[in-house]
Amino acid sequence: MVLGSVDDSASAFGRVSSALRLADGVIAVADPLSSSIHFFDTSGSRFRVAGGSGEGPGEFRSLTWIRRASGLALVAYDRTRRASVFDQTGRLIRTGQVPGPPVGTLSTGEMIFSRRISSAREELPGGLYRDSSLFLVARDDAWSSLDTLGMFPNSDPPYSARVTSAAGALVVVSFGEVMPYGRIASVVISGEQVVHGDGGLWELRYHDRTGRLTRIVRRDQPPERITDRLLADFIEAFVLTLPEGSRAQAGDALEDFTPRRTVPAFGRVLADEIGRLWVRDYKLPGPAAQRWTVLSPLGAPLGTVLVPADLEILDVGRSHVLGLRKGPYDIDQVLLFALLPG
Repeated sequence: MVLGSVDDSASAFGRVSSALRLADGVIAVADPLSSSIHFFDTSGSRFRVAGGSGEGPGEFRSLTWIRRASGLALVAYDRTRRASVFDQTGRLIRTGQVPGPPVGTLSTGEMIFSRRISSAREELPGGLYRDSSLFLVARDDAWSSLDTLGMFPNSDPPYSARVTSAAGALVVVSFGEVMPYGRIASVVISGEQVVHGDGGLWELRYHDRTGRLTRIVRRDQPPERITDRLLADFIEAFVLTLPEGSRAQAGDALEDFTPRRTVPAFGRVLADEIGRLWVRDYKLPGPAAQRWTVLSPLGAPLGTVLVPADLEILDVGRSHVLGLRKGPYDIDQVLLFALLPG
């Protein structure tokens, strides 16, 4: 199933930031450009568009993403630190101020939020710093009674440099969402556990709602050193995404960059509604397929899934994968795949 028409502008997405398939088969897609959430039934027909630009209940000034809430509900986050909960029909249940972005919901129904702490900083190569986030557990539906779960490191920051555009203007270019070969931190919900990992080692740490460490899952995987060849591969792949007039300067700026010493042990981590974890191998430049390792809720390996390099996985479930791909005219399309046992 493919969602997002390239032939009809009325049903095309502006930009997809996230998508979820709820337990009843309804798919919700967040589109920050239109400040809206699109709801599709099991046949792929859109039956409701919720939200819109504004400051009223259920509207958004700066929609960021959607996450699962309790039952068949989802929570949408606005950068103004406001969250809105919708049911599977797109009906607004409640809205209110929150301490930070929602991470997800424990099987107990308690929602987890994060709050960036810029003062907790780790110095990185190239004059960059990585900060951390405090994670909080909301005990009530008003999100006002909070317990502290713990503090975890965030992803490495992007590396930026000023280059001259083809028109002769100075512009700031960010080289990816994180610095070249930077660590990608993930905090996901697996049942009653909060799982954190950033790829510094192949290690996932499980915490209960009090922050107590309950389990560590590790893999014996020797680190891969970042060689001059790997850095050159990154530069070559990235500059091809820029306008021709900026490529040479961007390449020069990247050649002056000092990365970490080793490639992260893994990239993103996702969790499905039954607590399984999907761990992606760190994506290196090139057209090679992505490999995801699937773990049981207790961390035991269940198998691997190969995904095309141009497909970004947005959501995984007991029997489905939702992915994002650029269609014709560079239009975002959301694809639903059935997940069959091997």
